[in-house]
Formats: sequence, structure tokens, C-alpha cells
Amino acid sequence: MISSPNGGLLQLQESMVALSDTQKKYEEELKLCESNLQQLQTQQIECTLVLEEVERLEPSRKLYKQIGGALVPQDIDEAKISINKRIDFITGEMNKHESKSKGLVDKLKENTSKLKECQDSIMKIMPTSQKA
Repeated sequence: MISSPNGGLLQLQESMVALSDTQKKYEEELKLCESNLQQLQTQQIECTLVLEEVERLEPSRKLYKQIGGALVPQDIDEAKISINKRIDFITGEMNKHESKSKGLVDKLKENTSKLKECQDSIMKIMPTSQKA
């Protein structure tokens, strides 16, 4: 059996396809992660604005919270605690998404490097296989 340089080329091309698929997967995950992060940032801003408004209320004022289709009276201090807990939760989720996003960026860089190496290897083999 004679070893053909085309066998190495075929193997590199298959690796290139696999790396390209991985690259697309990471890019889609990063896009989704960034979209989720943007939604969380919007929610955090909304909650912060609500908290600022609640803090301006006089203690004697009545505050209502919508639960389902009903408005239920809520104590102002209780509302502040609830809103602060929501902001803390959102901040935690944002930190998770930021961390995941950074990890995906690192994976993308690593995968891009592997793709470049694969392309370089293919370019080295191509002239050899074309001469044969």
C-alpha cells in the first residue's frame, strides 16, 4: 500500500470542517449569552429605578404590588427588601453570564488559532499534492 499525501489533506480538511462547526457553535452561544446579559442589564436598570421611586415615598403612603391580576397592598419596607433581593439576584446572574461570555471568547480565540494552524498545514500540503 502506498501512502498518499491526499490522505493527510483529507484528514486536515475533515479537521477544518469540525473546527468550523465548533467555531459556529461558540459564536452562537456567545451571541445568546450577550443577548441574555443585555436583558439582565435592562431588568437591573428597571429595578433600580423602581427602588429609587419607592425610596422617595413617604412612610404613610400606600404601595400596591401586582400579583396575577390583583393589586395587593405591600409595606414600603417590605417592597424595598424585595426589590433589593431582585437586584442582587439579577447582579448574580449578570456575573454568571459575563463569566460565561469571557470563557466563550477564550474558547473562540483558541479555536481560531487551531483553524489558522489547520489552514496553514493545508496550504503546505496543497502544492505537494498538486504536483503529484
